[in-house]
Amino acid sequence: MSDSSSKLEVLIAVDFGTTFSGLCWALKDKPRDHNPVQNWPGDGASHNKVPTTLLYQPKYLWGYEIRGNEPRYEWFKLGLHPSGEGKGLAKNYPSTTSLIAYSTEDKERLVINYLTSLRKHTETIMANTYITSVFSKMSREYIITVPAVWDDKAQGRTQECAKQAGMGDHVQIITEPEAAGIYALSNMPTTTLKKNDTFILCDAGGGTVDLVSYTISKLQPVPRLREAARGEGGLCGSIFLNRIFAKRLTDKFANYPDWDDEYQTDALKFFEDDIKKNFNGDISQHYFIPARGLNKPELGIHQNKLRLSGEEIRNVFEPVVQDVISLVITQIHKTARPVTAVLMAGGFGSSEYLRTRIQDVVGTGIEVRRVANGDTAIVKGALISGLSKKDPGHPYAIGSFGIDSRVARRHYGTMAYDTFIPGVHDENLKEPSPYSSDFFVPCMQWLIQKNTNVEDTKPVVTQKPFFWEKPVLDGSPTFIETRIHVSEKDQAPLHLDRKNVSELVKIHADISSIPAESFPRKTGVGHQAFYRIPYKIETAIHSGSITFALLYGDQRYEATKEFL
Repeated sequence: MSDSSSKLEVLIAVDFGTTFSGLCWALKDKPRDHNPVQNWPGDGASHNKVPTTLLYQPKYLWGYEIRGNEPRYEWFKLGLHPSGEGKGLAKNYPSTTSLIAYSTEDKERLVINYLTSLRKHTETIMANTYITSVFSKMSREYIITVPAVWDDKAQGRTQECAKQAGMGDHVQIITEPEAAGIYALSNMPTTTLKKNDTFILCDAGGGTVDLVSYTISKLQPVPRLREAARGEGGLCGSIFLNRIFAKRLTDKFANYPDWDDEYQTDALKFFEDDIKKNFNGDISQHYFIPARGLNKPELGIHQNKLRLSGEEIRNVFEPVVQDVISLVITQIHKTARPVTAVLMAGGFGSSEYLRTRIQDVVGTGIEVRRVANGDTAIVKGALISGLSKKDPGHPYAIGSFGIDSRVARRHYGTMAYDTFIPGVHDENLKEPSPYSSDFFVPCMQWLIQKNTNVEDTKPVVTQKPFFWEKPVLDGSPTFIETRIHVSEKDQAPLHLDRKNVSELVKIHADISSIPAESFPRKTGVGHQAFYRIPYKIETAIHSGSITFALLYGDQRYEATKEFL
């Protein structure tokens, strides 16, 4: 840099994965120049990703620094959204090397420590790239990925952990399928997809598989998408291939003591580096794994090699592939529009066997294709999206690259009091009005209905006002506070049913700048005077996050969030 006083603005994308994580960064004024991180502590080779693992004893280690079969903390990302743990493949094929963090606080600590390691490593690389006077003035922002099926609380936890890891107070969040979809359409010039076509993005990673349906709003000058159906997901990533393979070997050699941990480790590495990546379903092929010094023909070991048939390898793949196929079929059925294609992203999404098996099931009417550079599609798509939001006028963005609308994954609302109507409301819930002889009843006022489309640039504003009340004797109101509830039910509940309605977040807006005399007053029972402030709630659904604001008169007040 010739001008050491100029300030560089950098966006760093973090693909925080269940089993592996990736990083990529770019300068705001050079948005086409992507810089993937490929060198990691503990390994001299070049890798697009680093293991999402931690070890604290005898010293702090992370990623490739952890060797062999040492017990380590892994899968801790799922501690932010633990609903899928202990089911299906995760239950049948548990990790044999994982240390366990039991409390929510411990799981979040692992996430914070790991993200801190990613941040420090990236900043070390940048410090070695630029002279000190430039690096010291460099402005760094982060965008981090989350699964599309995670709820708002898990997404908020991720954002908070990233902040505590030193990634700043304005960490962007984007869902993994959305990032992959943006990358796919920007890097598939020969795609047969057209405007108004609907496709499914299947992000098949190491731990999880995440799917979302999109319809193409336009392809030129840059792609714009809109969600066509909310996503599905599950714990059926490629790590389960390793676990199934390991269990098959353990069972196979249970009574052969010469097959020790070292042979097992070497066989698993061969499976990871060779067989898993290249298996295409050909059961006539045989695979030979080095087993130097062993000879046990009846167990398939002959002349220092373990011989495995293509059928044995297929049987390793099938339990995992079947789960992925089930998710794809469910997503197709959920999508109202005809699906034209299934685009496969993520490391497991690069598997030709997985692609052909899905193609066989969905038939020739739906094209199943792999996204180029599938294992880095998410981190690069996140970078593209974040750069366009930082500068929508930049030629690379041409008016912002991304999503026009999203499908609400649940109902969002707040509790308010309605005038009691016999036959409509629950008699047991009615309460006397503090202002009249009428009865009131607490009801849910739904701000956004599940499965509705919410435009990215048009937040939803409530039609009717809510009221914030405070006795005049207690002084001038300085804030408005309310709680947002959610429901996963298809039919939004009328009342605050604790079985089907849960608290999501408390939102708080500062109104201390408004003069007290401008607030409306009302006299209640016993002639007590109240401030009764009408306000509306503005809700915006973004990729991987939800935001709120409160409107009073013609003024808008940003609301802070406290997840409950």
